Amino acid sequence: MTSSQAIHTALITGFEPFGGETFNPSWAAASAFHDATIAGFSVLTARLPVVFQQAADALDTLIQKHQPDLVIALGQAGGRSRISLERVALNWLDARIADNLGQLPKSCQIAPDCPAALFAPFPIDAAFARLQALNIPIEISLSAGSYVCNELYFRLCQTQQRKPDMQAVFVHIPFAPEQVIDRNIGQASLPIDMTISALHALLEVASERQKP
Repeated sequence: MTSSQAIHTALITGFEPFGGETFNPSWAAASAFHDATIAGFSVLTARLPVVFQQAADALDTLIQKHQPDLVIALGQAGGRSRISLERVALNWLDARIADNLGQLPKSCQIAPDCPAALFAPFPIDAAFARLQALNIPIEISLSAGSYVCNELYFRLCQTQQRKPDMQAVFVHIPFAPEQVIDRNIGQASLPIDMTISALHALLEVASERQKP
């Protein structure tokens, strides 16, 4: 997948399956961009564990190693019907289900003495308009939840504060159709190809705001 000569680096991450699932659409979409060159970005991809602390630590290690100009972190949000651009990362954990190591943190801060919330270092409104123009089901979300995804996002936003030239955003995506075939009729889902199209557009939006 190549569209232009790379001058910057983007890191796109997805998660391993969790919660009894055998498939995670976030990684299926992210992995489609492995070694791609799009909108001036050379794209790296990584699959993260659905484990508190470990996921954020793994992402931090990748950022230190590759020094990306852009990080797009993807996560699965079963039950949502649209791709969600997460505007806010909360300094809060309150797990509804255990992570893949059985951890179940309840009602606790991620980082004591830090702000209650951090905002996405990404042009969310421009991205929303671009995806809406492409007829991709899209919404702006004010909560990335209180699970591993949110912990990862809060830590990512903290990292970005130390790296102000790095853009970063967390994106939640619905179940893939193959995940809901045996669920209740009408369960929301979104084809992976549509998520891939959305990611392509996000790379283009980020490129337009990337410093030379």
